[in-house]
Amino acid sequence: MNQVLIRKIEDFLQANAKDGDQSVQQLFNRELSKARDQTWAELNQLHKKVSAELDQLRKQVSAEVSPIVTNHPRSIHQILADAEAAKITRKALVEHSGVQYSTIWRIENGIHTPNLKTLQRLEYALAQIKNDVGI
Repeated sequence: MNQVLIRKIEDFLQANAKDGDQSVQQLFNRELSKARDQTWAELNQLHKKVSAELDQLRKQVSAEVSPIVTNHPRSIHQILADAEAAKITRKALVEHSGVQYSTIWRIENGIHTPNLKTLQRLEYALAQIKNDVGI
């Protein structure tokens, strides 16, 4: 209900009510209370419906995304930490992956978000170098 309209009606009733004329105001208050209760009930039903639909969408998205996430390569920081631990230089990663040094730097410093292909190329290059070196 429009709050401004309700206030105007309340003001009008209070201004025009006489001492013995409380029945109109009481009737108005009862109707207003019913309208508020009905509005809350409708909002609660809508909330339950939207919540159920949202839960269903979350489950659907989770089922669709789960295989992608499990096949997703490690983060750039994990790849670079692994390379550093194996004493593999960034230059070697650049040469084997084809990913530019500046791209690796931008990803590492949060300036650029890597795409899946870039991470896969870096991961593959790291594995290839490790295999070549015998690590």
